[in-house]
Amino acid sequence: MSSFLDNPDFSSFNPRPELNRTDADVTLLVLRNRIQYIHPVSDPFFQATTKQLPGLFYTSDSPLSTIACTEQYQLCNSRLCTHVGGLNQTYSVLQDIGVNKVQMAVFDILYEILFSMRLFNLVFILQDSLLLAGEQVFGVY
Repeated sequence: MSSFLDNPDFSSFNPRPELNRTDADVTLLVLRNRIQYIHPVSDPFFQATTKQLPGLFYTSDSPLSTIACTEQYQLCNSRLCTHVGGLNQTYSVLQDIGVNKVQMAVFDILYEILFSMRLFNLVFILQDSLLLAGEQVFGVY
């Protein structure tokens, strides 16, 4: 299935091979870390081992860090299942497994729930509250 992202007239986005998934929804969480830490931090997402002069604080080793998350779905009726894939990809092939009207009505409700609970939507809704680490920060960030 082709999308506008595949068309060079619309996008020059070329993901790394491990992020170029056709069997999942991929969400990238990007952190811009401008926190000054009292101690070095070794967590890969927050890594801060760069000591600032006059040597009181440590700052992030990189201005941006990223976590990539994949979400996959598979829907089944009493006889067959769809292939594992992204939410829209999975939902679009429900007729291939022979769902009846009642099953389709249930899948319509499930789709709305699953769509609302995707990581992308949670990030959009929760924004800065997404990570508990924000509760440990003192001052304005």
